[in-house]
Amino acid sequence: MRTVTKQRIQHVLSGIEAIVEARGYKKVEINEKDAYIDVIGRKVTPEGEEKWILARLPLDKDTVGIKHLREFEKHLEEFRAEHGETHGILLSLAKYTHYTRKEAQMKGIETLIDNFPFFNLFDHFMVPKHEFATEEDLQMLRERYSIEIHQLPKILVSDPAVQILGAKPGDVLKITRNSPTAGVHVTFRQVVEPSLSGLVSEFQKSVKKARAAAAIDEEEEELEELEELEEEEEGELFLDEEEDEL
Repeated sequence: MRTVTKQRIQHVLSGIEAIVEARGYKKVEINEKDAYIDVIGRKVTPEGEEKWILARLPLDKDTVGIKHLREFEKHLEEFRAEHGETHGILLSLAKYTHYTRKEAQMKGIETLIDNFPFFNLFDHFMVPKHEFATEEDLQMLRERYSIEIHQLPKILVSDPAVQILGAKPGDVLKITRNSPTAGVHVTFRQVVEPSLSGLVSEFQKSVKKARAAAAIDEEEEELEELEELEEEEEGELFLDEEEDEL
């Protein structure tokens, strides 16, 4: 296995361990096989309920496909039968096929986006604490501020902090900042999907970039053609001068 791949594997593994920790799980064990590596975490809720997390990183291919997903799904069901509630994450060293990501979503198996930040953002001093809002928090918002969930400021589901916590659209996050002037400052954000207008805007930006790149390519081709024509003309002029001398 190439050194770069080994480095990537270690990077992804250290990242998923950080994600497991950020979600409140304690790493129980790591199972290393020829074709995959499994990371297993466990946590106990305040109500005494035991929950598990099982993350798999396939090693035989950089791109994760349907075969990997179905093998993992079978193992996940066996694990759930023995341990109870378990959240599954299927990792990738590079990317997922379109159908793999789609089927995983249908079956409740998490896949992380290709450019996912495999490190714990919350370890950085500039990143405030993010956590799920409790029912008590939401009740306080309703009673003190007469505000409903849909009226809260928004945070996109694609936000790295949201992805690390595994939050879904409709969830509410509690964000706590420590300010040297204002003290502890708490805000709440509702997790949402990108708006249609936002998607259209991003699409328009990508089209503009593509057109700009295409225009640059056309200009370069035109310059190359001009240079070739100039070289041909210089060559013809040189031949004409030689013929005149003769």
